[in-house]
Amino acid sequence: MAEKRMELDFRLAGRETAAEQAGLFNRVFQMNATEASWKRKYMKNPLAGEQILVFAAFSQGKVVGINGFLPMEYEYEGKIYRVVQSCDTAVDPDYRGQGIFTRTIRAAERYFSEQGYDAMVGFPNKNSYPGFLKMGWTEHCRQMKYFFPCNVSNVAKDMLGKRLPKFLDPLAGLWHGVHTLP
Repeated sequence: MAEKRMELDFRLAGRETAAEQAGLFNRVFQMNATEASWKRKYMKNPLAGEQILVFAAFSQGKVVGINGFLPMEYEYEGKIYRVVQSCDTAVDPDYRGQGIFTRTIRAAERYFSEQGYDAMVGFPNKNSYPGFLKMGWTEHCRQMKYFFPCNVSNVAKDMLGKRLPKFLDPLAGLWHGVHTLP
């Protein structure tokens, strides 16, 4: 177990640690994200361009906590709001109990505020839900996040790296069984 209250650095994580970020996510959630899929989601996303959107906690140069964000826009009563969604969050089990989750989110809150974003949103799981509430985030409608690809050929190209024929788009309803993509 890591020594308690080690010196930690909280900042945007660069492309050079993408494999380490994906590895931490995989260890915590038993997933199979690759470095390429992680970069595609957080470092070369069609919604964000080349902007890096992962905050990390570093201990002696090692990634010990992450929180990825995706930019989006919401429109309300004719006004457009720039928003980021908190997505994949993980803390190395050996470093838990040091406030890494909270401190990573706080670093992101400062950064996105300075960058002119209007709000941050999240769809927390049962583990992160109490943490968000404790930090003062407000619940607006407790819901699960759902995904349905209307354009299967584009989604498959972006998520799987394979181009599928457009005639498969009407088969979007069969997507249900493919929900464990990296």
